[in-house]
Order: sequence, then C-alpha cells, then structure tokens
Amino acid sequence: MSIQYKKGVLELCVMALLKKRDCYGYEIAESLSEKIDIADGTVYPILRKLKTDGLLSTYLQEESGGPPRKYYSLTELGKKTFEKDRGEYLLFADSVKKVLEDEDHDYHRRFFLLSVFTGDAQRYTRAFALNRIYLRFERR
Repeated sequence: MSIQYKKGVLELCVMALLKKRDCYGYEIAESLSEKIDIADGTVYPILRKLKTDGLLSTYLQEESGGPPRKYYSLTELGKKTFEKDRGEYLLFADSVKKVLEDEDHDYHRRFFLLSVFTGDAQRYTRAFALNRIYLRFERR
C-alpha cells in the first residue's frame, strides 16, 4: 500500500488507540503494526508532533522493577480533536468508498433501462436488491 495513504491517517490511528487507554510508545507501535504495515520508528515522530500540538501529555511509570516507561495520554483538546477528525475521516472514507464502488453504476443503469423497455423491471429490482445484500455481507 502506498505510504501516502497511510500518512494521512496514522495520527488518527494513534489517537484512536490512546482514546481507549494510556499507552507507551512501543506498545502503540506494536498495536499499529499488527493492523497496518508500518516501518520501525514511524510512531515516535507522530507522538512528538501530537504532544507539541497539545493533543497528548506524557508521564513516566515504573513497571516490574524495570526502567520507567513514558506513557502517552490524550489531553482534553486531544479528545475533542480526535472526535472531530474521526468524524471527518469516516465521512471522507465513505465518500471515497462510494466513488470506488460506483464502477458498476453504468451497468446497473443500462440493465435497468433494458429491463424497463422489455417489461422485466421486476427482475432487475430483485437482482439489484440481491446485489446490495451481497455487498453488505461481503464488507463484513
């Protein structure tokens, strides 16, 4: 996948993880890399930027007698920004999906017109409905 696709959403993904609970950097990187193919070291510049922008705060916490770990948490501004950006992204992603899935639109329009002229509109309606149901299950 193109790195350009990822660049636009990695900040949002980091904030999504931190919305659930506070995490340390390596934990965030591991969690993201399980779902998205990212290079080592990708997350840390994002964490620094989000902190500089006032969207994250940090604190140190010792665990199991090892060295203290730097934990990241969303600030109030970070929570508000996440909700706003998440909504905008989901609307955008839905619009892109509609555009990409619309490649069959001409096929449906031609089939519909043909079925109307031949008097078989009911068959088209059933086929179109079944196709929509199929697409919904395929997305899951």
